[in-house]
Amino acid sequence: MKKYMNFLLCFASGAATGACLMLPSLGFLVFATAVPAFAILRKHLKIRYCLTFVLALCMVGYFPAFSIDAGFDPQTNFSLNLAVFAIICLVHGTVLTFALFMGLRLPSQKYLRPLYVALLWAGAEWLLGYGAFAWPTLRLSLAIWKYPFLFGSARFFGQLFVSAVIIAVNYLLSRAIGCKTTKAASKAASVALVVFILNIVCPLFFPSAEKADTSVALVQTGYNLVDGYSQSEISRKSRELADIAAKTNPDLIVLPESSVPGTFAEGEPTNLYPWGEVSFTAKGSMLACGLRNNHSVVYHFTPEGNLTDMRKKLLEVPFFENGVNAPFRWTSEPPEPPIEAKSGKLGIMICYESMFSSFARTHALNGAEAFCVVTNDCWFTTPLAQNLHLAHGVYRAVESGRYLVQSALNGATAIIDSDGKVLAALDTGNPGILYGKVSMKPVDTLYLLWGDWWLGAGLIVIATLSIIITKCRKKSVQEIS
Repeated sequence: MKKYMNFLLCFASGAATGACLMLPSLGFLVFATAVPAFAILRKHLKIRYCLTFVLALCMVGYFPAFSIDAGFDPQTNFSLNLAVFAIICLVHGTVLTFALFMGLRLPSQKYLRPLYVALLWAGAEWLLGYGAFAWPTLRLSLAIWKYPFLFGSARFFGQLFVSAVIIAVNYLLSRAIGCKTTKAASKAASVALVVFILNIVCPLFFPSAEKADTSVALVQTGYNLVDGYSQSEISRKSRELADIAAKTNPDLIVLPESSVPGTFAEGEPTNLYPWGEVSFTAKGSMLACGLRNNHSVVYHFTPEGNLTDMRKKLLEVPFFENGVNAPFRWTSEPPEPPIEAKSGKLGIMICYESMFSSFARTHALNGAEAFCVVTNDCWFTTPLAQNLHLAHGVYRAVESGRYLVQSALNGATAIIDSDGKVLAALDTGNPGILYGKVSMKPVDTLYLLWGDWWLGAGLIVIATLSIIITKCRKKSVQEIS
């Protein structure tokens, strides 16, 4: 009976952790939801308990996969979603389970165990976001995207570090619960509190981007192809809203992915030249996104109404984009230089690209003064997935010390400051224009300087320590015998 209770608690703990990703208003609870599972694993280190916790986390965390509408009939669509859901849960669950188990199993001193577990978990999250099959959506740090004061440490070490802090705090609290003496429990709880407070306090001494003085207008059509709207209807709506935005003379107008017809050919997109009238009227720059040679491409129109620059999508969703209209690409190109707009240099990210810290970091190092994300998330029929996509943009802003704007076809459209605060957003599913201001005077963060080196260095350190501890223990056994 006790064994089944352990399974139940591990499952409930994993499900609660996954629910924090789905319910961002309660996301702060992620600092404690894994405590029951860790308490059991510290007492009964079994791979099956690790697997139960992680699978429950994956099942709830990847639930938005069932909201994907690929345009097929309901039965085919459900079968496809179920297959995607099962594969992702299996693959990601295996990687995270192995990382968690090894973090708890590797030879270590008691006081170093939280470090082991946190680093290996962060390493697993990094691995799931690396390479041609990358899908970095199940990151614990995404649960707290609505609470910028809780993830300010991303300025120093990035999004993965926040996930590591969450795991470390959960583990330390589980130790506090499992300690036999009040003194030991108080010590473990105090360490957890110190880690939590340092995560909040240290970033407060880091400066934010300077005053926002560049006006922007972000278009959200509220239409999407899945609901049966044609590309011409979406383009007409985009143009209608863009013309309205131009009358306010913003420095930058941004249209979402799939907003303009574009062309499937490699030649000059002459069919887009009339769109230059919008930027000419606004006396500012305009970014619009269409198709060119089977790739999403952002087009830049100058205040004079000229089409001067293009940036294509370089990172594509595996098997949904990458490998569909062209052979599967195992490597990706580095980000292209920022676009020189009227107000400054813009780092362009199209849809999936905003989910990668390294992509945005390269943009910033190349001189981007602000980020612009254009996306089409209409494939998801629930705001849950759309908000999770926006959550990645929140971290890109904090990691780089730059403002980020996101224009989506039917949501989520928002303006995010360099502290990770969502300054303004449109309701998903409705057409509209989001007006606001951004700063083009960023403050470079320490994360831009060193990236995720801390993770690699930390994993090397714990591997070395494990080897040393193992040898010392063997030597001690030999001396005793």
